[in-house]
Amino acid sequence: MSEKKIVICIPTFNEAENIGRLIDELLSFDFAPSVVVVDDNSKDNTQDEVRNKIKAYGGDRLRLLTRTKKDGRGGAVWHGFKEMQKLDFDIFVEMDADFSHDPKDLMKGIELISDTSALVVGARYPHGKIIGWPFKRRLLSRFANLLARILITPSIHDYTNGYRIYTAETVSLINAVGFKYKGFILLSETIAICLVNNRRIEAFPITFRDRSKGNSSATLSEVIRSLLAIFDIAIGLRNGRYVMTETNDR
Repeated sequence: MSEKKIVICIPTFNEAENIGRLIDELLSFDFAPSVVVVDDNSKDNTQDEVRNKIKAYGGDRLRLLTRTKKDGRGGAVWHGFKEMQKLDFDIFVEMDADFSHDPKDLMKGIELISDTSALVVGARYPHGKIIGWPFKRRLLSRFANLLARILITPSIHDYTNGYRIYTAETVSLINAVGFKYKGFILLSETIAICLVNNRRIEAFPITFRDRSKGNSSATLSEVIRSLLAIFDIAIGLRNGRYVMTETNDR
């Protein structure tokens, strides 16, 4: 694994209380990942925190990309991935900035990436844990994943968690096919792209902890839009929207 170039993409919006500590932990790992933070015009000191860490670690290991407005978690991640493709990374990771995704779980997922694995998901279901979520949020998450399993495939248990590891080939595939959504539901759409193009998806159980600092950027309206979008993704899966073609590949 030491020969693989690994980049971790972290989307942020008002994460000044978390991002510095997370960067320190990630850049202390022996497998020497690089980190790119994609910030959607935070109103707090998130960008200043990252810039200070760049001074400490250097611009080769830590990068900051900024966008002019909040434009979806998924859009932020894939903006970062597209930029990092130019630097020939082998493995691409996405994770949240608020420590809901434990950095210590990362190596378990990276070890599952192989020549036959396109995407590895850090999964809360069926064998992981969720700590600190209220009942309503648990119910919405369960319902969204049940709906996706019914409409897309029951072989995937967690469609909506953003702790993921991709091969470079998978990132190229998803970018070439293209995607419709920018928010959290893009997590389900990228799974659909992998499935229809016969890419292998694996999962490992994680413990998901609700944030202890800062506020979630997810809104109820976005959750509702995401639930409705699952139907559209299922239709796209069946009508060929996500199939890789020679036209996509140009």
